[in-house]
Amino acid sequence: MRKLSKDELEFIDNYLKNSGVEYIDVRLEILDHVASAIEAKMEEEHIDFYEAFKSYMVANKKELLKQTDSFAKESLKKVLQMVGKNLFHPLSLVITAAVVIITVVLFDFLKQHLMLFSLGLFFLEFVVIVLITKTYKKQKYLHIHKLVTIITSFDYIMHMYVLAKEIPYYEWVLAIFILINISFFLSLYQLFNEYKKQFDFA
Repeated sequence: MRKLSKDELEFIDNYLKNSGVEYIDVRLEILDHVASAIEAKMEEEHIDFYEAFKSYMVANKKELLKQTDSFAKESLKKVLQMVGKNLFHPLSLVITAAVVIITVVLFDFLKQHLMLFSLGLFFLEFVVIVLITKTYKKQKYLHIHKLVTIITSFDYIMHMYVLAKEIPYYEWVLAIFILINISFFLSLYQLFNEYKKQFDFA
């Protein structure tokens, strides 16, 4: 069976992109499926690439585009599993323990400057997220988008309604907050490494 050439694969990728499949990792999943189906169609019907592609897309385009919704659900599941696993990563636990110790030692000072402390944390997280989004520039990856959206929403809610106020067990709430954030950023780092291996990541 003849395998599709690089130019033919790029043709399919551009078609999917122009059809609204904007995330690279989602397009790769669909591209693999489409390429295999077209190769089989060319072999069985003895037709060239463009005939096979046109015939396949006429019959399957709507169904393929519907699959992007299922990819989004799978993406959310995957990133939450990564975050959950990284909650118990040694680095997450060490950093969280250090933050708890520092918070306990300095808590009398922090109580007087909770708003400033919360704003400082939020600014630091904002800088990190901006650097992350600039790292992959205009390239769009669904898993990264999901992670950034979740952590941004979580941090905003925590800073607006929890960390800027004096509440019972503040240091432990802060510890959980830091632990979740470290887990998210570890997950992002792991995704970056994964994409470097799979894509021309820039």
